[in-house]
Amino acid sequence: GTSAIKVVQLKKEYGKIVLQTYGEVATGPYADKQSGEIPNLSADQLVQAVQDVIKESNVNTTNATFSIQASASLLFVLDLPDLSDRELEKVVPTEARKYIPVPINEVSLDWFPVPKQEYVDNPERKSGREVLVVAIRKETISSYNDLIHQAGLSSQVLEVEVFSSIRSTFHHELQPVVLVDFGASSTRVAVVEYGVVKVFHTINRGSHYLSQSLATALDIPFEDAEKIKKTSGMNKMSNQEAGEVINTAVNYIFSEINSVLLEYE
Repeated sequence: GTSAIKVVQLKKEYGKIVLQTYGEVATGPYADKQSGEIPNLSADQLVQAVQDVIKESNVNTTNATFSIQASASLLFVLDLPDLSDRELEKVVPTEARKYIPVPINEVSLDWFPVPKQEYVDNPERKSGREVLVVAIRKETISSYNDLIHQAGLSSQVLEVEVFSSIRSTFHHELQPVVLVDFGASSTRVAVVEYGVVKVFHTINRGSHYLSQSLATALDIPFEDAEKIKKTSGMNKMSNQEAGEVINTAVNYIFSEINSVLLEYE
């Protein structure tokens, strides 16, 4: 993440997943900033932070899976004619160019044909295929691979974080569900239908924005604002002025979430 790095060690025992250890380290102090702030770490600082959280959490495996930040990826759904899988291989990269703001040869592209559902309530639903497309800059993948190598780890899997969140949070919901992931630098919103991401949107405001708003409005250091945010939060009874500031900031985020939902509907 932008303000912290988290690690979890899991093991399969008798067919069940067991949590062995977990840990978290704030990235701010590595750039002489406060915990909760968003630093711009160098590659060496990032490697050091990863090694530290692994050591302090007593992780004893080098086999790792890394989540790729949503800000480094692009997710969208293509509405295509009813094509075969072989035809999709030719059509998807061409159609995806319309959504990707960089040259197509600079990204790693993957896609997943959305399984067709029997829509009893709408028998006239148009024919065709929906394809979920994920685009990640090759530069990002290269930097992750460098980090993995320098940290002394091995990894066969890089996964955009929203897919991990869906698997760990949902079961087999039959109705559309909205997944809201509040991060430090941004808030990620995904509308998930039958386990498939149908809409994905990033709001460029998160918990760091709340603390920064508090620090500015109350004219206090960021460190104090971070503490007030965690202890008082949106509770105006505890701290009316802080509560009003946080509520205003949060209301903006939720208005953006509502816009995403309206667009989906």
